[in-house]
Amino acid sequence: MNEAKENAFLLEEDLKLDSVKDPVSEKEILFEDLSKRSENTKHFRLKNGHYLAAVYNNPVHFKDPESGEFRDLAERFSETEHYYEADAGSFKARFPKKEGKAKFVTVEKNGASVGWRYLPKVSKRKNPQAALSQKERKRPTDLPQFPLLKYEKEESQTDLEYRITDHGVKENIILTKCPKDSTFRFELKLEGVTAVLS
Repeated sequence: MNEAKENAFLLEEDLKLDSVKDPVSEKEILFEDLSKRSENTKHFRLKNGHYLAAVYNNPVHFKDPESGEFRDLAERFSETEHYYEADAGSFKARFPKKEGKAKFVTVEKNGASVGWRYLPKVSKRKNPQAALSQKERKRPTDLPQFPLLKYEKEESQTDLEYRITDHGVKENIILTKCPKDSTFRFELKLEGVTAVLS
């Protein structure tokens, strides 16, 4: 199955809706018509005057509360001296470039924030650098590739991987060796919210 078809439902439209067609080549696309965006749709103007609509299963845009326009969800990290940051519209996420005692992964929304950091069992270990992976889309109609960030901890055989999604931050704990203890400890830093055991 064509990769673009797996990622998006594509159709060509003029004033009336035509039948679903195979994805057009990138050379036929002139530009994205930003005025036709919806939460999960992009429209591309073609050389023949028609539009190509890419309809995605998940949101690819968020509505800017100030301008009312649909903006792209965070596909790239911005960089400060000590952090990688992503603005996904409905929330913001911040990841330390290097782990440390006072450095937390933080997600902020509506003035509240949740921060956490992994507390490894191995006390004497190097604080790992964050390895950043940002894939470029091959074609404008492809599903956005959200950033991936990974902390590799050789001493503890535990890697942490973070991916920005349309609705939050997905954390994966990757074990390079079967642990003797399956308990993983995290320190929380909360502002404007309360942790509840469920």
